[in-house]
Amino acid sequence: MAEALSDGEITTGHVDVLTRAARNLDDAATAALLRDDTALAAAATTQSIAEFDASVKRKVKALDRSDAEARLDRQRRNTRLRSWTDGDGMWNLTGRFDPDTGRRLARAIDGVRRARSTDELPASAPNDPFERSQHLDALALAELVLSDDGRTAQPGPPLVVVDATQTDGAGRSVVDWGVPVELPHSVLAEIFGSHDPDVVVVANGVVLHAAGRLDLGRTSRLANRSQRRALRGLYATCAIPGCSVHYDRCKLYHVVWWRHGGRTDLANLVPVCQHHHSRIHDDGWAIELGPRRELTIRIPDGQTLRTGPPGRSAA
Repeated sequence: MAEALSDGEITTGHVDVLTRAARNLDDAATAALLRDDTALAAAATTQSIAEFDASVKRKVKALDRSDAEARLDRQRRNTRLRSWTDGDGMWNLTGRFDPDTGRRLARAIDGVRRARSTDELPASAPNDPFERSQHLDALALAELVLSDDGRTAQPGPPLVVVDATQTDGAGRSVVDWGVPVELPHSVLAEIFGSHDPDVVVVANGVVLHAAGRLDLGRTSRLANRSQRRALRGLYATCAIPGCSVHYDRCKLYHVVWWRHGGRTDLANLVPVCQHHHSRIHDDGWAIELGPRRELTIRIPDGQTLRTGPPGRSAA
C-alpha cells in the first residue's frame, strides 16, 4: 500500500480505509486482513475509495470474532449528546448514538422528509443541493422534537436488498437490511419480526425481483413507490459517474423525456440529483441507458462519460 501510495496509484483515502477497518479487530484478525497486502493494494488501484471501503468491510466482517451483542451494549453506553452556542449565536447540537438508536432516529427524520416531499420548499431553504438537504433534515428533526402531539410520519415497511453480484466473507450474497449501521442479528430479527419488509433482488444491473407495478407506461409521469424501491436496490447514489449524492436525495429521471413520448417504465428511469438534472435539461447532456444500466453521457463540449452496471458499494 505504501508503494502504491508513493507511486500515485492510490490515495491517502484508501489507506485510511484500512486504518479504520483494523481499529476494532484483534491482533490475529488484523494480521489476517493485512496478510495478502499485494491483493489489497491491487484492489485499491482499481476501486474508488467507496468501493474499496465496501470490499474491506466485507473482509473485516468475515474476520471479526468479537461478540456483536457485547459491542452493541458498549455502543449504547457510549451514546452522548452535546450542545453549545457558537459565535454567530447559532445553537449547535452534536451526538454519538449506538447503531440501533441511530437507525431509529434516521428513519424518523426520513419519514418526516418524505411526508413533506410534496410540499413547497420553505423560503429558508438554501440553493445549494447539499446544504438544502442538511437544512431540511434539521427542520425535520426540529419537527419531531417539538411536535405537540408527538406523532411522527410513518416511512412505510423497511426495504431489504439482496445483491447477488457480490458475496460476503462466507460466500453468501450480500444483504442490505436497509439500516445505515451494523446491527447484531438478534436486533435485526426484532426489527423485521414486527414489520413485513419489501425485498428487492438485484444482480449486475438487473432487478431480478421486486414487488409492485414496475412499468406504468404513459399512465403516470411520476414514478411510484415500487419503482423507487426497485431502483434503490441498484443504486446507492446519483447515477452520474463520480456523484456521491445519496439515492434518497435524487429524483427519478426519464432517459427518454416524458414530453418526447418517454414512458414511466423501470427501463427508462435513473436516479439523478438536482444538480445533474439541471445539467441534463439546461446544458444539453444526452444520456443513453444500456441493457444492464450501463450509462453513456455525451456532453456538448465533446466529452463522453461511460459507466458499467451500477453498484451499491457506496450505500
